[in-house]
Amino acid sequence: MWVSITYVFPVVVALLALAPLLIAPSMHFHYDVTPKIAIITLGIAVALLFPSRVLKDLRVLWRSRIGRITTLILACQAISLTISSTISADPAVAWSGSLWRRFGFTTQIAVLLCALLLAGSLAAQADSRLRTLLRAVTSTGAVISCYAIAQYFGWDPWLEKGLYHEGEGMDAIVRPPGTLGHAAYLSTFLLHAAFFALALASLERTSAGKLAARCAAVLACAGTLLSGTRAALLGLLAGGIALAVLRARRSPSPEVRGTWLRYAAIVVAAGAAVTLFYWSPAGTLLRARTRWAVADLRGGARLWLWQDSLRMGLARPVAGHGVESFPVEFPRYQSEALARAYPDFYYESPHHILLEVLVAQGWPGVIAFLALPVCVVMASRRVLDLRREAAPILACLLAALVAQQFTSFVATTALYFYATVAMLAGLAANTTVQAGGDGLPSRRLWMIGCLAVTIAVWLGAFSIRSWAADHLTRKAEQALDGGDASGAAEAYQRALSWTPGVLPDIWYSRRIAQIAGAMAEPSARASALRQSLEAARRACLTAEDRHNAFYNLAALYAALGQAGPAEEALRAAIARAPNWFKPHWMLARVLLLRGRAEEAVREAETAVRLDGSKHPEVRECLTEAKAARAAQ
Repeated sequence: MWVSITYVFPVVVALLALAPLLIAPSMHFHYDVTPKIAIITLGIAVALLFPSRVLKDLRVLWRSRIGRITTLILACQAISLTISSTISADPAVAWSGSLWRRFGFTTQIAVLLCALLLAGSLAAQADSRLRTLLRAVTSTGAVISCYAIAQYFGWDPWLEKGLYHEGEGMDAIVRPPGTLGHAAYLSTFLLHAAFFALALASLERTSAGKLAARCAAVLACAGTLLSGTRAALLGLLAGGIALAVLRARRSPSPEVRGTWLRYAAIVVAAGAAVTLFYWSPAGTLLRARTRWAVADLRGGARLWLWQDSLRMGLARPVAGHGVESFPVEFPRYQSEALARAYPDFYYESPHHILLEVLVAQGWPGVIAFLALPVCVVMASRRVLDLRREAAPILACLLAALVAQQFTSFVATTALYFYATVAMLAGLAANTTVQAGGDGLPSRRLWMIGCLAVTIAVWLGAFSIRSWAADHLTRKAEQALDGGDASGAAEAYQRALSWTPGVLPDIWYSRRIAQIAGAMAEPSARASALRQSLEAARRACLTAEDRHNAFYNLAALYAALGQAGPAEEALRAAIARAPNWFKPHWMLARVLLLRGRAEEAVREAETAVRLDGSKHPEVRECLTEAKAARAAQ
């Protein structure tokens, strides 16, 4: 029999509190991604090492109707993820995740398991556990909010300010990322932090506790505002309206008018405070961000991107293209209209959560994804009457859904989205759980326990390998910054042996090629160029932006004077991204060097058309090609 020597719930709480906070700029190459992925997968691995406690809570969850539905939907999502990852065009990226967010099959399974464990924990014991959880995540939200506000005002001891400052002069803006890597992900997390703080205020029994929770909510709202993220502000508005409606619905009839008046007073006070700040000297950067937003009401490339993403999703509607497949496959589906309007943009996701699920998992994945919040919302009607804290959590779910229509999941935002769903499911299960034993036959317990420990070992190994590989990549980067090519090569080779997925081979190839160009010793230069070519060739097999990998390889061949291999690589890049202007442009130049002026003109004309006349050097190439054709 499995013996439980600890509890699962504290592990889940620690995971939710630490995951948003962790960044390690001096230790990791992807400093804002890898620590979060490592703690999420490691935390779930630790929790699964005690299957008797897990099963005890899940048994309670299963005894309620909403608990069974939640468990089955999460299982359907896991099955959909397994199928789409297995048939993916790039299984390595699907299972481990892309470089920019590492949100592949392994991480997503860990997030789903976290939601299941949290729902089971709250179903078994809701009152004290929910308060503990909300205190932990509210504290995390307050810390991150303060850091984001400090970033807006120019204080940041950890990150380079140039990473999140854009523009110059009066048009300069700041998009504070906090510890989340980007302002969009920060603001989405702060939505959860704000509403969870309001839920905590409903649970706290002392005036000091209520005041602290409300102050944390205000800080989170301030951080969301200063991030300048329109999607999050829209989500905050939708969630605020939903909360007001839910609170008014719960109030006795004679008090409804007073409830609405109280919320109106809060809105007026908040509006006045924001207006004063906006027109004060401290609001200069925020006013500049407003000008940027007004000048780009369409949201940049989003409408074209959504249209092309929908077309991509409908091409494989049943099983999708595979988890994290978007950056690999989307260049084939990118329209000429999008390419001409934004020729220099790289699209790593559809920036729309439903389209992202459609592309990755097909319509079954979309149905499973939507079924979870819909079922939880329907089951929350009774909870709203019994628990005052349920209204802010339900409003949080709505706010997150609205915001995610304009952005994609990363590990932290997905973790908090599913945690919100799990809270509502756990609370609903706690109020409707049916009596019954929670024991299991020893044989079945051993089988489930072995499965849990197997998954724990898999997640733990993924966590350790991800941490080690990214740390070694950071060491390689530090060696390259110091001009030590041999030290960089040693560290990067060790990273290759640790990585559970892919490494930034394109980046490494370009960096070491730059160092090679400055080397005076022929043998050292040849060694560095050999490493650069090896990394460039490897990237053509593993990189998520495969079209860019072939383009990088072609550039290396061209620099070495190997026109034939350069042409082959460029044609491979065109096959993977037919509407990207750069490989057509470079191919025109290579064809000119090889004396094939007629072909060069055709490629140059294609490059000019796809470039949308944005770059004069592309037009100059066409002029040069036409002159060479006339001279022949």
